[in-house]
Amino acid sequence: MTRTLLGPLLLLWAGCGEPQKSEPAGTPAPMSHAPYLLVVTPRETVEKTAFNRQPDGGSAFAANGKGFDPHAVITANGEKLRTAFGNSGWLTAEMPSALYEKPGVVTIKVVNSNGKESNSFDFKVTAAK
Repeated sequence: MTRTLLGPLLLLWAGCGEPQKSEPAGTPAPMSHAPYLLVVTPRETVEKTAFNRQPDGGSAFAANGKGFDPHAVITANGEKLRTAFGNSGWLTAEMPSALYEKPGVVTIKVVNSNGKESNSFDFKVTAAK
């Protein structure tokens, strides 16, 4: 009788272990590579001049590239911006007015949820004439 119970117990025990993690259907796999930034639109503005004016008066821009994950964040001079995911090649973000108050360059990057950063893109702020 011991032998007849041992076989089924071994089969039951073999099926036990760590549960397999599974993502809900439709969840994209995490990106393991760095995103790549092709262009930021618009590419520049004149100091103290809003662009792509938003309902709240702020300015917004689009970042086009490849390899953006759904939780990617755009940074401007290292500051995380409120970012909206369009798809793996398109993000939008609002740019705080403090970043275009005076002439200079604002360095734009995309950071995926795995921490990998894109190349940088220079957004130019030119002096008013």
